[in-house]
Amino acid sequence: MTDPTFNGHVYPVDSLSGFGYAITYTLTGLPTLTSMLVDAHVDIVAAVATTTSKEEIAIAQAVIATTQAGIATTQAGIATGAANSAPVNSCYNNIAAITTVSASIASVTTCAGNISSITACAGSISNVNTVAANLTAINTNASNITAIQNASANATTATNEATNAQNYAAAINATSTTSQEITTGSVTLTTQSSKQFAAGQWVSVTDHANVANYMHGQVTSYSGTTLIVNVTDNGGAGTPEQYDICISGSRGATGASGSLPYATAGGTVDAITVTISGLSMTDGTIIAVRSGGPNATKTPTLKLNSQAAHTITTLGNKELSNGAIGPAGFVGLYEYQGSSTKWELMNPAVGAGSSALIILSL
Repeated sequence: MTDPTFNGHVYPVDSLSGFGYAITYTLTGLPTLTSMLVDAHVDIVAAVATTTSKEEIAIAQAVIATTQAGIATTQAGIATGAANSAPVNSCYNNIAAITTVSASIASVTTCAGNISSITACAGSISNVNTVAANLTAINTNASNITAIQNASANATTATNEATNAQNYAAAINATSTTSQEITTGSVTLTTQSSKQFAAGQWVSVTDHANVANYMHGQVTSYSGTTLIVNVTDNGGAGTPEQYDICISGSRGATGASGSLPYATAGGTVDAITVTISGLSMTDGTIIAVRSGGPNATKTPTLKLNSQAAHTITTLGNKELSNGAIGPAGFVGLYEYQGSSTKWELMNPAVGAGSSALIILSL
């Protein structure tokens, strides 16, 4: 049996069954599936129209049925392919989403790194703040140390000044155990060395046992432990066995009788008593008191007659230095200040005001 040809296409026939034939056909050279189906349908219709053989009609019908089945199968395949393409498209979309998520994860990782850096920076800032606080504490301690050092230096200065004052007070005072009659003219005494005695200076030489016995004059010479004094005036009598010697001042002109109340100190060196008949203590009262020895405290008192004892200060109501009331024979000038109820020593031997002092010795 000859393979039928329709519209330029050959349809091979291998066997017969069903309608009398079993046919298998091969379509070759079809440009596309659509053109194959259309061309096959047209060609079969044309063949049927020109064929008068029953066999050929049956073949054509079988071919049509087969073609229709192929079309159905193809359509089902297309539907299946379309259905399969949906997961593929979904998968593609998922891949794109995964890529986006991956990029986001990378950004999160980068952000996490930045957060770690920020945390580290915060730790560093905390350390800087701690260091700053420590520096503040160090500066405070440094200021305290400076204050302590200044206080120590001031204390050292004060100690040195006190030592210097004591040394000076000691340097202008001396003692002698030379047995010497109260007299005038040249007197030689054995005393301590390294004192502040120099030729021309005025000194008072007072009986250690009785301040009423004294000699007053100028230093002729002082060498080693030998002191020679030219005595110009004296008081009392006798031959004392021990003398107190101190730097003094020249004796002034004798004033009018009663112009300045005068008395020799009684009591102790820190609780002086003075008896001047008929004298009342009022603001501005000035008295001259011959010392019985230097004060040992900074707050000695002076009691005039039977009136109350009052503290002795220097000019300006300032505290006395130890030894400001000179040694025995030293004549201090005291003025009573009614406003402060204090006696002011106008001519301290040492301490405040001593640079402009008036030293008297009678």
